[in-house]
Amino acid sequence: MDFVDDGTAIINPDNGPLPVTMVSFTASLFQDNRVKLDWSTSMEINCSKYKIERSFDGNLFSEVASISGSGTTSIFHSYSATDDVSAATASIVYYRIKQLDIDGKGSYSKVLPVKLKINSRQITISPNPFTSYLNINMEWNRSEIISAKVINVQGKEVAAKSIQMNKGLNYVSMDELSRLPAGNYFIQFVSGTERFTQKITKQ
Repeated sequence: MDFVDDGTAIINPDNGPLPVTMVSFTASLFQDNRVKLDWSTSMEINCSKYKIERSFDGNLFSEVASISGSGTTSIFHSYSATDDVSAATASIVYYRIKQLDIDGKGSYSKVLPVKLKINSRQITISPNPFTSYLNINMEWNRSEIISAKVINVQGKEVAAKSIQMNKGLNYVSMDELSRLPAGNYFIQFVSGTERFTQKITKQ
């Protein structure tokens, strides 16, 4: 768990009464680079929804999830959302919550930075850029069947293969990739306990 802050963050618009009193906002990092965001409120006034926004540079934010608010209430409420950043190449990701009133007015929480885990596993992928196939040499921690998935930048799976991995160094080949359009992709190796992602390019 990284950068957990249990302090009070009050979301405040430019004028008018406080629409939301946020008593906590925390970000918890899981082993496979998924981030769980938790926040709680002690009061909400005309709260329509919460939008979770993510940034890789701390400046440009984009929405990754939306959670309905509780309208007007003075009862304690807890909320949570999970964001998968396993394909991220940045070392730090930033989150904030945008609160929207029923009348459409918006206000922001503080920004939470989360330091991602850098995988030190040895892996070699060639050719990269590729045209029709990939040769992969990589270490694995145990003997098991895993899924190798090629994912485009929109997050859609475009190729997949089940692979028997052995503990230690493995040689893996993925072919029939010539049909893919040129561009950037991610190859993701997924088991029941971990997920490892590497960026690849089709030429």
